[in-house]
Amino acid sequence: MKKILSIMLSLVMILSIFPLSSSALSKNFVTPYAITDSFVNVFYAVKNAVSNIFGFLGGDKKVDYENYTEYPCEVPGLEDGFIPQGICFVESMGMFAISGYMPNDADGNKQFSRIYFVNPENDESKMFIIDGFTGHAGGIASNDNDVWISSSGSSSTNGKIYHFTVDMFAGESGSSVNYDGYFSVPVKGSVLYCDGEKLWVSEFYNNDKDSNKVNKEHHYGSNHAWSCGYDLPLSVDYSAKEKLVPDVILSIPDKVQGMATTDNGEVIFSTSYGRRNNSKMHIFEPFTEWDSNSVNVFDSDVTLYVAKKKNRIIRFKMPTLMEGLDYCDGKLYVIFESGAKTYSDAKEINKDIWEMDINAIINS
Repeated sequence: MKKILSIMLSLVMILSIFPLSSSALSKNFVTPYAITDSFVNVFYAVKNAVSNIFGFLGGDKKVDYENYTEYPCEVPGLEDGFIPQGICFVESMGMFAISGYMPNDADGNKQFSRIYFVNPENDESKMFIIDGFTGHAGGIASNDNDVWISSSGSSSTNGKIYHFTVDMFAGESGSSVNYDGYFSVPVKGSVLYCDGEKLWVSEFYNNDKDSNKVNKEHHYGSNHAWSCGYDLPLSVDYSAKEKLVPDVILSIPDKVQGMATTDNGEVIFSTSYGRRNNSKMHIFEPFTEWDSNSVNVFDSDVTLYVAKKKNRIIRFKMPTLMEGLDYCDGKLYVIFESGAKTYSDAKEINKDIWEMDINAIINS
């Protein structure tokens, strides 16, 4: 058994060095043979199968998530090239807000990022262009009249959270909007989530890409990223563009694309990377149950809680390219970027917003 596991581990390590698409594979490796899509499909089927076995041995649980999922509506804008990243429900509008970016135009120029709003009751939607902003808009969150989007910034320490108000989105679909200011955070602001008590700003870390590496002070054991929690209402002057000290920090898993919390305080992370790799959903005990210590951020001492395997309630496989999360009225809402034209060659294509009975999964 030990020899079999050793061979499988070696196979995983070998397969992990390969890139994530047939085009990338052919670009990065010189070979006299044509690499076909069928070969790549078999290649990644083997890689994912082996990874699934090790995931099971590492604590993954088999969850038939389709039995717990409904699909209230489709993500708008996909036919226009929109690449969705973050999601939140804006109660005062009765609509989901979805942030994301656009591919370069035909001349190779960057296009401004967008926010789409969609009514899950009738699929009606409207779109706003974020004037002058070409970032990923990796996260979006709302609370009362506030709407925020996140930007990872140009270095490991200058993530920014841009602020809007709900009434800025009262105009016609296709209009441009401008944020009224921002504040800086001590993490790459890739993910946003608001639970009504805190605004959470999380960063994405993947050691396969130097551009996504974060401050090395954020590395704790197998975790290499932080999530910063800010008590609401925020005490901030958006026009001052100030640095804001978090009230609490979480040490979180790698490759986080979305975050949410349940009514009972369980902490949920979506992780993914690569158009042919499985995503995973991680659910942890309330962070107050985690081991903690103190760190210094912006010249202030802040309590840091560390997510560890012992705190994990469940982890299970999800379809590829899972992105933002939101939790509302006992349901977890999930989006995927695989529905975008840019990822039309993804292993699985998901264009809908997913509504998951996550509490039933936790209790199953």
